[in-house]
Amino acid sequence: MSRGALWARIALGLAVLLHLLFVVNLRTQELTPLFVEITYSPGQAADFFGIYGAGDQILHGRSIYTSWDYAGRATDPVFEMRVPYYYFYRYLPPTAYVAGIVAALLSPWPAYWLWIVINEILMIGFVWSLRSLRDHSETVRLLLAAIALASFPFALEQWMGQFSFTMAILLWIATFPALRGVDRAETGLATCVRRGDFWGWMTAVGLKNFPALIGLTHLVQRRWRRVLWCAVGVIVASAPYYLLRPEDLRQFALLNFRPLPPELLAGSYGMLSLVRGLTAALLGDLANQRLVLGPIDTWFMSLPIVGWSALVLGTSAWVTWRAGRGQSTDAGICLWTLAFFLVFKDIWEYHYVMLLPVVFALALRGPARAPLVLGALLSLPTPFALYDPAIALAKPATWPAPMLLLHYGSKALPTLGLYLLTVRRLLGRD
Repeated sequence: MSRGALWARIALGLAVLLHLLFVVNLRTQELTPLFVEITYSPGQAADFFGIYGAGDQILHGRSIYTSWDYAGRATDPVFEMRVPYYYFYRYLPPTAYVAGIVAALLSPWPAYWLWIVINEILMIGFVWSLRSLRDHSETVRLLLAAIALASFPFALEQWMGQFSFTMAILLWIATFPALRGVDRAETGLATCVRRGDFWGWMTAVGLKNFPALIGLTHLVQRRWRRVLWCAVGVIVASAPYYLLRPEDLRQFALLNFRPLPPELLAGSYGMLSLVRGLTAALLGDLANQRLVLGPIDTWFMSLPIVGWSALVLGTSAWVTWRAGRGQSTDAGICLWTLAFFLVFKDIWEYHYVMLLPVVFALALRGPARAPLVLGALLSLPTPFALYDPAIALAKPATWPAPMLLLHYGSKALPTLGLYLLTVRRLLGRD
């Protein structure tokens, strides 16, 4: 056994011990000070209860969207919830369909603990799947398994009862065949149906929507049927609910596509939070001044945000086109997943578990050092617990620029590094 493999095995052993601590923490709560989301959450399982509540609402013929704004105001005048507290539901109806089955069979807390068990089983399967990629370095595979098992975002995911890790599994299913050298184009619906990677991608689009961006890669690869059948599948699954409650389609759009929240949130670790915070810190009072140029009526604060988003999306589209038909599917999945993380307004710490398959793919496809280092940084806890309480309790809009860079950059900058690495590889400049 090489020295590298030995150290990788030691790292994996330590990661297993840390993962066991994550499980114990669900009862003991000793890791609470490490997470903004836990510190200021209404309580454990708040995200799960929001999804469970949507399922319960659909059983009673009421709206699944319990809010039309960030304040959580109810959309339905007849509004009751079985759960003790919750975050509002903002997803397409298919997730609520499944939650409705769960709500019909189990009360909230037993359903949550069952979800914990399911996620642990998914994690075991996720890590175990690396064993089948025997053409790749054993040391790299062991280190990737360690990064996944020791992921603090996963610990937060479990505490909140989110389903971002389900998205990670679906993206991994969509990525896995390409990593094994099976990346053939479809010839029709029957071929799509037989392919697990198609179902992984389509289910991911129905679950959190942003993987629809990966359709641009499929179009460049001339996989028109894959994109068509994915769109048909998601629309058919969602249409019955919106036909019965057409007003809820507007609620879905408002919750997901409206402008940024009114305040900078400490728990939202996306690149847009970093851009927004630095803009406010560097421009001062000018950031909140209106800018009126003909039909344009906006705030100075918005200009860097819009410019950054246009740069990332434009670059991603150009790189996808430039890489052409010969690009691998897993590279396209990495590119557009990372682009979403760089431009979406609400990126919470637990969302970073969705980048685990991206780190896996990048480390297995080429030189592994950079993806492993960046993936390890994303799996570490944020430095939140180190801050002076006076700074931690103050509104992020009042933080100095170095504090903003430390706080939001702890996740946003490694994500940017992975994005730049993916762009270079797609352009053949690894």
